[in-house]
Amino acid sequence: KGWDVTGCYRMCLWVTLKEKLTGKLFTYFNTHFGFGDKCQVDSAELIKKEFDALGIPYTDNLAITGVKATLKGRSHKRNICIIGEMDAVKCFCHPNADNETGAAHSCGHNAQCAALIGVAAALKEPGILDELCGRIRLCAVPAEELLEIEYRTKLKEEGKIKYFGGKTEFLSRGYFDGVDIAFMLHTAQKFIIGKGS
Repeated sequence: KGWDVTGCYRMCLWVTLKEKLTGKLFTYFNTHFGFGDKCQVDSAELIKKEFDALGIPYTDNLAITGVKATLKGRSHKRNICIIGEMDAVKCFCHPNADNETGAAHSCGHNAQCAALIGVAAALKEPGILDELCGRIRLCAVPAEELLEIEYRTKLKEEGKIKYFGGKTEFLSRGYFDGVDIAFMLHTAQKFIIGKGS
């Protein structure tokens, strides 16, 4: 079954809207990413398709399903990384869970990858990169949730991965080398800002 209550086989819900003031059309994406090799392969294919449409060259098959692209501004003083994790959690009781696998986006990875694609699209707007003093690395990182331990243990035994977590694997392989600062977002039902220490 699909990854939402409609039971459709899809990875992305989308809608094209028109801005009232300017009449400009824009598209909003709500991507559906999942756990496991098959789901992450499909997720990576969706991200690569969007990068292709935007004319962004990329390197793929990193840590099995990861994707990395670099956009260059007018100078290369700083290296900024935007991260989106391709994963979900197993939660059969979630209202949008896949009926067969229990894959549900109750942890926000769909929003991370939608933001990654959105940042890529914004940076490709005319003139934007000419105003930036640095490089932007776009990374779709696989397998962040510690699920399917038996499967991942087999991948480690086969020498395909060294670590269970995607960001840790990316670090160990040098895919974040040279990054000055990295950003990612995470959704939350309630966020309280407290006093720092």
